[in-house]
Amino acid sequence: MLEESRVIVHFIEALCFGNMRLALQMFTTFLSSGATDVGKMLWIYRRMVVYHIAYQRICKSIMLGERKYYKESSSPILNLFDCGIERNSSHFTALRILELLREYRGKTPQKAAVTSK
Repeated sequence: MLEESRVIVHFIEALCFGNMRLALQMFTTFLSSGATDVGKMLWIYRRMVVYHIAYQRICKSIMLGERKYYKESSSPILNLFDCGIERNSSHFTALRILELLREYRGKTPQKAAVTSK
């Protein structure tokens, strides 16, 4: 079911940082989440001999866990669009930081001098 979906595997690897127990816990959360219909997945697999798990299904299950609604403090997935309560806070600060990290990943400290834009 997961062999063709490198995006899902990469997503779980990125969340777990090599922690196999956490990865297994997230997969268990996916299977036991109320957002996952395992019976339907198995029915399709038995009928078609293949089933592709949608990326958004994995994300939703891991984000929600056993909850009906998303709660950032109880989820391993950060809400990038949360503005916060601080004065002058921006919806885009976390996105800007992620973009800088992506831009400078793999560079040595001398080459990765961060300049403000």
